[in-house]
Amino acid sequence: MSTVSLGMEQLMLELEWVQLRVRNLLESRPFPQNDPGSMLGYVIPDDEILELLSMPVSQWEWGTPENQTSTSAESALFKRLAAVRAEAQRLGVNSPLDTVATTLELSPLDIRLLVLAAAPSLDRRFERLYGYLQDDITQTHLSIDLGLRLLGYGLQQLGEVLARLRADSPLIHYHLLQLQSHPHLTASIFKQTLQISEQCLNFLLGHDTLDPRLTGIARTKLPTVIPDNLVLSESLRQILDTLVQPHSDPMIGYFQGPAGYGKETVAEACCQLRGQTILTIDGTAFLRQAKSEWNDLLARIRLVARLHQSVMYWERADLLCRELGAVFMAAIVDCTKATGLCILSGETYWPAEQIAEEMAFFPIQFDLPTYPERLRLWRQMVGQEVGFAAGQLENLASQFRLSPGQISQAVRAARDMARLRGVVNPTPTPSEIYAACRAQLDQHMADLGQKITPRHGWTDLVLPAEPHAHLRALCDAVRSRGKVLDEWGFDGKLTVGRGINALFAGPSGTGKTMAAEVIAAELQMDLYKIDLSSVVSKYIGETEKNLKRVFDSAEQSQCLLLLDEADALFGKRTEVRDSHDRYANIEVNYLLQRIEEYDGVAILATNLRKNMDEAFVRRLMYIVDFPFPTAEDRLRIWQSIWPSNAPLADDISFEALAEQLEIAGGHIRNIALAAAFQAAAEGEYVQMTHLTVAAHNELMKIGKIMTN
Repeated sequence: MSTVSLGMEQLMLELEWVQLRVRNLLESRPFPQNDPGSMLGYVIPDDEILELLSMPVSQWEWGTPENQTSTSAESALFKRLAAVRAEAQRLGVNSPLDTVATTLELSPLDIRLLVLAAAPSLDRRFERLYGYLQDDITQTHLSIDLGLRLLGYGLQQLGEVLARLRADSPLIHYHLLQLQSHPHLTASIFKQTLQISEQCLNFLLGHDTLDPRLTGIARTKLPTVIPDNLVLSESLRQILDTLVQPHSDPMIGYFQGPAGYGKETVAEACCQLRGQTILTIDGTAFLRQAKSEWNDLLARIRLVARLHQSVMYWERADLLCRELGAVFMAAIVDCTKATGLCILSGETYWPAEQIAEEMAFFPIQFDLPTYPERLRLWRQMVGQEVGFAAGQLENLASQFRLSPGQISQAVRAARDMARLRGVVNPTPTPSEIYAACRAQLDQHMADLGQKITPRHGWTDLVLPAEPHAHLRALCDAVRSRGKVLDEWGFDGKLTVGRGINALFAGPSGTGKTMAAEVIAAELQMDLYKIDLSSVVSKYIGETEKNLKRVFDSAEQSQCLLLLDEADALFGKRTEVRDSHDRYANIEVNYLLQRIEEYDGVAILATNLRKNMDEAFVRRLMYIVDFPFPTAEDRLRIWQSIWPSNAPLADDISFEALAEQLEIAGGHIRNIALAAAFQAAAEGEYVQMTHLTVAAHNELMKIGKIMTN
C-alpha cells in the first residue's frame, strides 16, 4: 500500500470520527424544529441533516459506522486507525497526517483540532453540518465554541484548548491553522474560527503543490545535480563532504559570492547527497513584498520546509538578515533544528556571531573557477558537440574568466544562435560560442567608452617584422594566461601583475588603433577605446574616480581596453612646487597602481613615448613601436587600402604616390576615401587626378605642401 493510499484511508477514518462526534452532539442536544417555508435558503431543514448523516464518508466506499453507541463506535474507529498505522509502520512509511504530527510535535489535542478544522475542506457535507450546529448557514468553518462541543469539553477545558491556539503553539506558529474572527460578529473568543491552511491541506491529500502565496518567492524541487560531475576546487569539495555528513549539531552553511558562481548548484548537490529536497527562497523577491506580510511569509516558508524536511536555500540572505534581523534568524534556527541543514547565500560578509551557538557554522567563499576548472566546465557543457580546432577550447577557457552560471548561459545562448540559422539539430560554431561569451560580459562599458567593431586582419597591418612579432606574442600571452597562471602555478608567485598590458608608441596614423582591432579580432574579444584626455578632471579626486570606473567596468566586461592619448595621464612626475603638482603626481601614482593591479588586457597608445614616466614603462609587459612607414611600407598601404569592388583607373601610380607622399597610413586612408567620394559624385572611376586633389587637401590639413 502506498503512502498516498494509506494517507487517504487514515483521513477517511478521521472524518468518520468527526461524523460520529457530530451525530453524538445532535443526539445529546435536541435542536428546535424550524419552518423552512418562510426562511427558505436561510435555514437547513432537519430532514436534510438526517440525510447527510446517513450518507457514507465521501465518495470512497470505506464502510459505514457500525450500529453501535457513539462510545463503542468511536473505540472501534480508533482500533481501525491503529491498524492503519501498524500497516504503515510495517511498510516503513508514514501517512501525511502522522508526518505532520511527528515533524511538528503535535499533541493529541492538536491532532483532534486539526482534523475537526480540516473536515469542511475535505468533505463539503461538513460545511452544512457545521452551519447547522452553529445556527448560521454562513458559518461553515469550525468555531472554538463548536470545537469545544464536538470534543465534549466544557469551560474547565477552555484554557487547555486556547493554549494550543496561542501564536507560539505548533498549530498557529507553523501556519497549519489560521485563527480568524467572524466578519459579521463581535470579536468573541468562542466565535473565532479555525481554518486549515492550503499548504497543510495539500500535504494531507498527498499533493506537493506549493502554497500559492509563495509563488515567485520560493520553489521546491528534487535535486537533479550529479555531485560527481561538479567542477569544484579541493577546498570546496571538502566543505561539501562536511555538509553531507551526519553531525551532532544542526548545520548552517553560508555561501558567499556573486550570482552565477555555482552556489545553488552546490547547495542542490548537498541535498542530493543527503536525500532531501531543496527549498529555494529568493530573498530579493521576498523583500519586495509588503513589510506587513513578512511574518506571514516566514510562517508559510517554515511550514513547507518542515513538512517536506527540505533544506532551505536562502538567496541574498545577507539582505534579509539586515532587514528582518532577529525574526529571520529565529526562523532559520527553527527549521535548521528540524531539517539538520540550512544554506544561506549572499554577496557580503556574514558575521559568525549572528549564528546561534548550538549551530555549526560553515562560511564558504565562492570564487571564479580557475583555468583548469573552467576548461573542465567547457568540456562538460559542449564536449565534442562544437568543432573546436586543436587548442581552441583551451584558449576559450583562458581568455574568458566566466563563472559556472555564465558558462552555462553562454552555451545556451550559442545554441539559440545556432537555431536561428534554421538548421535541423544545429550545433553552435566556435564563433557563436565566442559571441555568446562576450554577450555575458558586454554590459559595463557601454557608457564609458567607444566600442570598436574590428574590421581589419593581419594582412591589413603594415609593420616591420619586430613589432609584428610583438603583437603575435601579445595574443599568445592572452591565450596562455590561464594555463601559465593557474595550471603552472605562476599565480602563487605574483602579488600583482596578472593582467596583460602593452604600450603602442608611434606617430599619429601609424596603425596603433588598427593593431588593437587586429588583436581583438584574433582573440574574438570586445574592444573599447577610452580617450584618457577626456577622463582628466580639474577637480581634485575626480580623475581617480573616473579611472576607477573605467578599470572596474573593464575588469567585469573582460574586454580589450584601448587607452588612447595615454601621455595625457601617464606623463612624468614632476618636482612638487605647489598643490597642483602634488595632486598631478597623485593621479600618476594612482594610475601606476591600477595598471599594475588590472586583471584584464590593456593597451595604451601614445604619440609621445618620451613623455611617459619611466616607472610606468617598467610595469608594461610589451612595448610595441610603430615607426613612420618607409616608402616600401607606404606602397603596401596604398595597394591594400582599396576594397576589391572599388573601380580604379589605369592611370593610378601607387609607386609614385608612395615615393612622393611621406605620410602615415592614417593619412593615406583619408586620401583614398576622399578621392573615392569625389569619383562617385562624378560617376567616374577613381583616377590619379582625384588622388592628387585629395592628397593636396590632406597635406594642407597637417601643414605640408605637395611638391611635384
